[in-house]
Amino acid sequence: MEYCKKLGVAVEAWSPLGGKDGTLFDDPVLKKIAKQHAKTVAQVIIRWELQRGIVTIPKSTHQARIIANADVYKFELPAEDMKAINDLDRDPMRHGETPKILSSSNRKQRIISYYR
Repeated sequence: MEYCKKLGVAVEAWSPLGGKDGTLFDDPVLKKIAKQHAKTVAQVIIRWELQRGIVTIPKSTHQARIIANADVYKFELPAEDMKAINDLDRDPMRHGETPKILSSSNRKQRIISYYR
């Protein structure tokens, strides 16, 4: 993240809500934080990503979820919640291959790509 910020590269979340398996929605830490803020787990995940400076485009075909996913700007996660979510980082949660950095001949342009 710091490397990208230094170069002015926006980082986009890959499968920001955890993909089709939905295991993030059952995580007890995320459920507890969501309950404390009277938000959904999805809203907490989206808010965490936004506070980290990650471009987040969650996918849904359900109108109610689309509206709820956009309602993340009226609250902020405190440092202890951010840390608790950061501490959840573990490899089994990764979907797809490890991110790869591709560089063009122009050093200012770097593209971070994720491959499935």
